[in-house]
Amino acid sequence: MLAGVLVAALPAAADTNLFDNGTWSLIGIEGINPEAHQIAVIVDKEPAGSYSDLVLRFNFDELGPTPTCQMSGEGAIRMLLPEPSVPGGAFRLSSYWDCTAGLVRPVAITELSFQTKGNAKSPLKVAGKLSNFDSLESKNLKMQFSPADTNRVQVELRYQLRATRDICVDLSKHDEQDDFRIVSMGANYISAESNQNDLVRYVRVTDENCDPYSGCHVRHESFCANLLNESGYLFGTPRRLGDRTVALFHTLRVPVETPTLAVDFRHPSPHATKPQAFITPVLDGAVDNIQVWGNWLNVKKEYRSRRNLGNFRVVLYTRDPYTPNCDQTKEPPAP
Repeated sequence: MLAGVLVAALPAAADTNLFDNGTWSLIGIEGINPEAHQIAVIVDKEPAGSYSDLVLRFNFDELGPTPTCQMSGEGAIRMLLPEPSVPGGAFRLSSYWDCTAGLVRPVAITELSFQTKGNAKSPLKVAGKLSNFDSLESKNLKMQFSPADTNRVQVELRYQLRATRDICVDLSKHDEQDDFRIVSMGANYISAESNQNDLVRYVRVTDENCDPYSGCHVRHESFCANLLNESGYLFGTPRRLGDRTVALFHTLRVPVETPTLAVDFRHPSPHATKPQAFITPVLDGAVDNIQVWGNWLNVKKEYRSRRNLGNFRVVLYTRDPYTPNCDQTKEPPAP
């Protein structure tokens, strides 16, 4: 049924079964928009076509093959939990504010190569390529899908970004922590009664003292911000991360059971990352009007064509809705 819900949300299209090794299976969806970006697929070193969307399924013992990840040629990555959960928000990979062009589109998957032989119970390892079709690319994407749980699905990504032209990063966005978005999470929030996700949480560094005798002593606290009545940038002065994770929680199982989204920032390190979010008020439940990301503090202003920006390693995951513990809470503004 979940597969039906997922496919029904896409434009009318033809589905192609690309492989099934008993544990993992892949469906390619051919969209009806000829101008949409597509993902070229290679299975066991053989070309398997290009598709606007790919749906990866995991074979649960009691549920059978169940969608766990949808990847779009336009850049969205959705991690999916089994029923009763329904598809929720989406992850998008690296993007930045250009000095002249504004916020550039995130890099999207353009090619994936699957090896289906070997131990089917092991993590599924995939190689691929990324591009934002303008200024950034990666030819060494590595993805590793862990065997799924019914309440948690995750994938680790590693890639090196290279400039395809001279680029200028708009560092005037630094005070808002919106220079270079390593990875972002997008979802819908209309009100407390109508939303996919409703709270942002991270662990922040509150104090750090270092001396040559005893080393560094760091204090941390978990910090949460409810999205009620919020608009614009969520954090005025976000602190750098005290651990790897920034999460966009769904604290309730209503109005629909959409999952909590989270990113573990492995490289650049949490020390070089600050969280931020932006909320645009909308009345349309189909619009991702929340964007939550980790901002890369060490991004440079200029990169010459063919130069490497850096290496990136993140873990994207979803899990079932729940309310987290919070040491401090940002109180929602008055309506």
